Amino acid sequence: MRNRHALPFSCLLVLSVLVTPFCASAQSTASWEVPDQCAAFDKLYHKMEAIDQEEDATLVVLYIGGSHVQAGWMGHGLRRELAAWAPNAQQSRGMMLPYRIAETNTPTHFRTEFTGAWQSHICTRNTAPLTQPSPIATGITVLPETDSNQDTHWIQHVGYFPDSSRVKSSELTLWTNATKNQWKWTGNSKLKAATPLPNMGGWHIELAQPADTFSIEFIPELGSNIWYAGMDASAPVSGPSYTVHEWGHNGLRASHINEIEGWEELLKTLRPDLIFIGMGLNDAMDGSHLNMEQFQSNYAKLTHVLRRSNAAIVLMTNTPVLRHKPAVTSASKAIKKFLRDHASAHDMGFWDMGMAVQRARNEASEGLDQWYKPDGIHFTEFGYTRISEVLFDAWTNGYTSWSNSIRP
Repeated sequence: MRNRHALPFSCLLVLSVLVTPFCASAQSTASWEVPDQCAAFDKLYHKMEAIDQEEDATLVVLYIGGSHVQAGWMGHGLRRELAAWAPNAQQSRGMMLPYRIAETNTPTHFRTEFTGAWQSHICTRNTAPLTQPSPIATGITVLPETDSNQDTHWIQHVGYFPDSSRVKSSELTLWTNATKNQWKWTGNSKLKAATPLPNMGGWHIELAQPADTFSIEFIPELGSNIWYAGMDASAPVSGPSYTVHEWGHNGLRASHINEIEGWEELLKTLRPDLIFIGMGLNDAMDGSHLNMEQFQSNYAKLTHVLRRSNAAIVLMTNTPVLRHKPAVTSASKAIKKFLRDHASAHDMGFWDMGMAVQRARNEASEGLDQWYKPDGIHFTEFGYTRISEVLFDAWTNGYTSWSNSIRP
């Protein structure tokens, strides 16, 4: 186990390694813990430096969690801040998952338009297992219903960005078991080539020109068992670029995430430089009934797989629950202790997100009703947006400190 150091910041998250603690303001009292001499964090900051200097580099972030992630506001805010930080960098849309088809809320940065009747399977729902599970770990799969209808099963993922020309792509990955005669490309650029992925996992699509409309029509035979698990439009481009992937499912628990197959394949596709894990609040809601031993086992299985990606990994504690519930608070404290110890033992970063959010709220002039939804657990658009702004300020402060530390 390597030595660790804490860097003072007043924020939700901060990414920092191999730096000398800088002079902080009086409000900067929360600390971020990272391993010393960690190649993954060092690589992350070198990648940011290359983008800052407008070199040919792509920064990839993957955020894993529950409803905080699926809501999409933090990811949307982070993309907006990255666009301002690197105005000449291109932005890839990243993963597009079929949330709306599965009748669950859709992240704010894209919407899914579709036709036809579908069945859905989500990792957090109690549904019968798929007879042919997806080999990619998106956590969500939809299937066109073909037994009793001949509907047109069409899907179009629409991005909501200030400038859609910045999220065009000439390559994407389509996750489906449909054979070539069971789907057709209907986007706003002609299909150039479609190459099958290994293990019937989908298709690598090449387009004649970059497109900002990603559209597929499935042509299933009657009674066929076709599944669709989403698209990824984060193929490398020339020059500086960045991608923020959001892997979020409402109600996510540690037990859910380990029932999913295909994490290795997903990581090979996304190739993340940085992974945030914000999981544990739904488990903590069990209070005194939380099986801590089982939680630790499930969580450790996930990080074991993620560490093989060589990404910098940050373990984050739970956000505060507004209405005081002693049993939930006690469970969150137990989870926090495990996360800190687990991060320290395996060269991962640790961030006390709960403390950082609490302090950011205390320092703000807005009332709590603007930060939280009535349930006192989830945040409003305003709350998530404020957190994303604080997150990015801390991130760039950490990057600046690292940059200064390596200068002679």
